Amino acid sequence: MIWPTICNLKGCSTFRPNPQLERSERGQCGVDAPHCCMLERELDQEVAMKIESTTFGAITIDGTTYQHDVVVRLSGEVVKRKKKLSKKLYGTSHVLSKDEAKFLFENGCDQIVIGSGQMGNVHLSPEAEAYFERKGCVVLLKPTPEAIRIFNRSRAKRIGLFHVTC
Repeated sequence: MIWPTICNLKGCSTFRPNPQLERSERGQCGVDAPHCCMLERELDQEVAMKIESTTFGAITIDGTTYQHDVVVRLSGEVVKRKKKLSKKLYGTSHVLSKDEAKFLFENGCDQIVIGSGQMGNVHLSPEAEAYFERKGCVVLLKPTPEAIRIFNRSRAKRIGLFHVTC
């Protein structure tokens, strides 16, 4: 497993410091093993995965390219987005419906990262927004390239939905 080299939590500078570095260069904790933030993720059986890139119509996650919208579950499992749940109500998949919000949410999730497309066309319906608010789940809605960066850096218990076209 390749450990990330940067930890932005609690002032630490690395997950796995180089033992040849001076203690002062290791970060505030000076730990020679993976930091607690990564260990907590492993204890929750959350898979350390990475969304590598996106282009119009595709997204690459852990070396696999998907040519459709995807949802990344709390477990790290990648599933196809059920955009029909929104399309049947609004006639478009660019408005996320409450039904799709219910499909997206999982107990234990405290953050939803939504990639709103390459040009940022997807948005939440008022009902979906209210649903996530009632669940106490923070929603970050950004164009897909920016959402990927946020998702990869986040240490929250998060779910991602990524729209890969407009």
